[in-house]
Amino acid sequence: MRKYMLASVSEREAVDLRDYESIITKAVHEFMPNAEVRVESNCYYVDPTPSRGTAVKIGKRICQSELKESCIIIYKLFFSVELEGGAQNATKESRKQKHAGGHH
Repeated sequence: MRKYMLASVSEREAVDLRDYESIITKAVHEFMPNAEVRVESNCYYVDPTPSRGTAVKIGKRICQSELKESCIIIYKLFFSVELEGGAQNATKESRKQKHAGGHH
């Protein structure tokens, strides 16, 4: 289960999400038809936890509703990828790059 709240603190305090329960539930069920959705005044819960990509799609769909005025724009410049072997392998890779000298 995952909890979602409005990103804007001022909107979180001003908006009662229960007024948008049908919009939120419909958006979640569009991408996760069998998910359980519980909407409270300042947050909503989705069970099972959606993948990050699915959560982004749900958020974008909700931002197309009347809640769009509560949406904030988040600019994204980088994304990350997990390397095999986790942090130890990443450290080894960065050492290799330092010794190789420059871009390849």
